[in-house]
Amino acid sequence: MELKIGDRLLIDGYPATVVAIPDAGIFGPKYPVEEWHEIWPTGLAVEDDQAGLVYYPDLEGLHIETLA
Repeated sequence: MELKIGDRLLIDGYPATVVAIPDAGIFGPKYPVEEWHEIWPTGLAVEDDQAGLVYYPDLEGLHIETLA
């Protein structure tokens, strides 16, 4: 699955917006690479609609769907 900043996802049934894709070196404007690359070296960071900012260091085992 190819993702970009701002994509809407369902992760294990919870809606969220992509804010960083560290594996690809892509970070959104609210999370500049200079400040976050050491904290998030891999995986995916999202703003979950309910839980707020969530970082997934490994996507294995997660059920991820894109939302239209």
